[in-house]
Order: sequence, then structure tokens, then C-alpha cells
Amino acid sequence: MLVFNDLTPLEGLERAESLFMLLSSLVVDFEDIQIPISISMGIAHTQIHHVHTFKDALQAADEALYVSKQNGRGRLTVAKTKKEV
Repeated sequence: MLVFNDLTPLEGLERAESLFMLLSSLVVDFEDIQIPISISMGIAHTQIHHVHTFKDALQAADEALYVSKQNGRGRLTVAKTKKEV
């Protein structure tokens, strides 16, 4: 879990996308085998998702992560707002 402080929703999304792309491009070498890294992410922003506690933010991001995993490997999903649910 990562928590970014003092970022706008757009800045947070851009930072998450950059991290996602960086991690997705990594390959681990192990005993002459190259293992590509696969990552799934769920992100939420306190302003957009109207969460007021750390627990609520974690739950929103976790639900988005679950959607990412349901849709296959290598996904980044933004949590739905309460209006979208």
C-alpha cells in the first residue's frame, strides 16, 4: 500500500500510473530464468471518493484492486465514486 500526501486527484493518478508502468516493465533474473513482473493496482483518492478515514480509503482502494484482479493480470483500476456504485 502506498499513500501519497498533498496530491491532486490527477497528480495521484499520474503517479500511480508511472509506478504501475515502471513495475510492470521489470524482469527478475533467477537461475537463468527471466521472470516478468505482473502487478495489479487499485487506487482511491479521498477528495473524489468522499472518504474521511484511513479505513474508508483502504476499503475503496481494496475494492478497486479486487476489480483489477477479476479482470486479469496487469491492471490498474480507479475506485468508483459513491455515485457510480
